[in-house]
Amino acid sequence: LSLVEQSTTLLETQRLYLFGVVLIILGYCFKVSLAPFHAWTPDVYQGAPTPISAYMATAIKCVSFASFLRIVLAKSVFSSEELFNILQVIAVITMLVGNVAAIIQGNLKRMLAYSSIAHSGYILIGVIAAGIFISVRRLTPSRMFADSWQLIQFVLKK
Repeated sequence: LSLVEQSTTLLETQRLYLFGVVLIILGYCFKVSLAPFHAWTPDVYQGAPTPISAYMATAIKCVSFASFLRIVLAKSVFSSEELFNILQVIAVITMLVGNVAAIIQGNLKRMLAYSSIAHSGYILIGVIAAGIFISVRRLTPSRMFADSWQLIQFVLKK
């Protein structure tokens, strides 16, 4: 059996495997600026030149979410209900923190950063939905297209 096929039983029996999956998820949370791992984003966006800030807000985040979606499609994340619940809470907190903080910003680049944080929460909802459909085996090509289309729209709007 491959590691992907064994992941469901490994999550239930091996604590070290679960710890590794959690660390991978936390790494993605930091990379795509999900709250509470978003503190670096406004400072970096403000200090970087405008084209680099726009690039970080779109292309890097798009590629990171695409690889995070690939991890989710391996079924290892959503076979654990606790990890699934944690991702839901992170998505809601990210959307709230990003939107509220963007409203009070005076600097345009910092507002772009907080807007990007909020959009990360919205995209995480699509990733969670893809994981739900995978776990109940109802993921159709049209739903995958809808998630991909949302990611493409995010890149084009920025």
